[in-house]
Amino acid sequence: MSPTERLDVSAWPGINPGRLRYLVTIQRSVGSSPPEYNAAGPALSWETFLQTYADIEPLRGVDKPVAGQTTSQTFIPITVRWAPGILDNMRVVDGADTYVIQFIIDVGRRHVLLELWCVKLGTQP
Repeated sequence: MSPTERLDVSAWPGINPGRLRYLVTIQRSVGSSPPEYNAAGPALSWETFLQTYADIEPLRGVDKPVAGQTTSQTFIPITVRWAPGILDNMRVVDGADTYVIQFIIDVGRRHVLLELWCVKLGTQP
């Protein structure tokens, strides 16, 4: 790069820091030894992997009947600053809400922002 050229910073992903207004906890599952089981199979326990600020924007929701109950699924992208080690078998907790990570996008493959595409599961009365 010559001294007269400028680096095009518009190609770098960015976010207004004011949008990262939710303090969330990213958790990973931990198994016990020996494994414990309940009626649904192996019992999972969760530990904190990372606490970070995030932008949470619900996109759409679907109501599905499952085993005689109406279950709502809300599809939500959660944007966080890039951090190593976040995997798609983790979950995001925001207060009383829990989101299951479905897949992860490293925006622009630049290790600046991660989009965690999640599903929020809930039961309606």
